[in-house]
Amino acid sequence: MKRQGNKVVDLSIIIPSIRTNKWEELISSVESSCTKHSWEVIFIGPEDNLTFHHPKVKFIKDFGSPNICQHKAMQFSEGKTLHIFSDDCLFEKGAIDECLNSKAHAVVANYDEGGDCAVANFSLNYCY
Repeated sequence: MKRQGNKVVDLSIIIPSIRTNKWEELISSVESSCTKHSWEVIFIGPEDNLTFHHPKVKFIKDFGSPNICQHKAMQFSEGKTLHIFSDDCLFEKGAIDECLNSKAHAVVANYDEGGDCAVANFSLNYCY
């Protein structure tokens, strides 16, 4: 298992991205949603946001489709848990912590489509 510094990363969030102007707000939402666990975000896409820098964010330049980018970014992820996300959504405060605190092997989270806040109305469901 790969490590971030001296400890294992709890969550890798992979985001195929073309909306680099939204990265700062998205990362801010991750910080407020995941306060009890370590995390990293991997943006992958054709264009970097050269003005945005964060120690927990990686960028991979790629011109593939979002689906191809998701798969390519997985090889660079360091987390025990993996989440694929969109670059035009935001996380609700505390939502990631609640999902990661679940004892489930798989978590299904609902989100509001067409709004600015993903995972706004989430629920935990056990699978298998």
